[in-house]
Amino acid sequence: MLLHFYSDWEGTTIPICSGRPYPLDVYYDDHGINFALYSDHDEKQQLIGYALIYIKEQTHQIWHIYLSDFEPGQIYAYRVDDPFDPQNGDRFNVIKLLIDPYVRAITGILDWHDSLFGYNIDDDLSPDKDLTFNIEDSAPYIPKCVVIDSNSFNWVKKLHKAGIKVILDVTYNHTGEGNRFRPTLSLKGIDNRIYYRLSEHDRRYYFDYTGTGNTLICRLPNVLRLIMDSVRYWILDMYVGGFRLDLATIIAHELHAVDRLSAFFEIIHQDPVIGTENIVIVLGIIGVRFTLNDLVSYNEKHNHRYGEDNFDGKSYNRSWNCGIEGATNDVHVNAFRDCQERNFSNNIVFITRDWLNWNKADQHLLEFTQKLISL
Repeated sequence: MLLHFYSDWEGTTIPICSGRPYPLDVYYDDHGINFALYSDHDEKQQLIGYALIYIKEQTHQIWHIYLSDFEPGQIYAYRVDDPFDPQNGDRFNVIKLLIDPYVRAITGILDWHDSLFGYNIDDDLSPDKDLTFNIEDSAPYIPKCVVIDSNSFNWVKKLHKAGIKVILDVTYNHTGEGNRFRPTLSLKGIDNRIYYRLSEHDRRYYFDYTGTGNTLICRLPNVLRLIMDSVRYWILDMYVGGFRLDLATIIAHELHAVDRLSAFFEIIHQDPVIGTENIVIVLGIIGVRFTLNDLVSYNEKHNHRYGEDNFDGKSYNRSWNCGIEGATNDVHVNAFRDCQERNFSNNIVFITRDWLNWNKADQHLLEFTQKLISL
């Protein structure tokens, strides 16, 4: 593994020690920085900057290194050098700069560019384009990680002084890396097979229980540890009072079904931090991703305008068109849809601006919703 640094010490001697495998984090101890990253493969890792540092030490699939005399503010990223073998589930690409999954601060923005993809994205005619290998460096187009000193963080106090408990909406069931046709930003390039659910019959493909293109393997120890370390960070460092877990059923998904006794829920109950801090856990079971009008007007998804040939998202939808697919002038169907919309008004609705045209909003439904909010 390579650790890539961005600083002004190029050409100087860097004091390097083997470091520790725990905590899985980038940790500053007042004397230097310890880097630790989980990746279950045999090649050397790289810590990246103006200079490249090979990480050679590995303990229980955790690669680690300690750099003396380094301080918070240091900018870094990773590269992972291992075979690119998508049909076996491996999408390593040493040319891609990777964001640390434990990073607590980043600098820069994600600048969408073809180099962010592990394959040659411009090969539009081939259905197997994800099997090609992209050789363009993604470093100029991806945010970089920043080392911070958590002990000096002065946590966003007015809410707590007012007696308001902060409930954070978190998503631990998937990432923004999508499926095989989406970019390589972090976990996909660190070790695709041990973070994402892949098809049992062909590891080239992802299981998509979330409608986003990928699903984390929340039953595996390394993923569970990542989730729980994140939860503890928000509690201990940021003083968050609780969490709303997006699609908690996905997190509780064991081999093939949801299990209320899953490893995740067992850890939640037994964790010494969550169990003693009066932390609120709200389970987000399902969200409605169509406007209400879509929910009562369509049986099938109609995502053609998003440019992915209607393949994005799940094809199985918990919606009913009330007898006619799409818009209709049928008085009885429209009346029934109006009734259904009011029945569904107490559910969770995710809205993006391009899905909702306020100029065409149902005024009666708007007034009804305002009354619900008031109540």
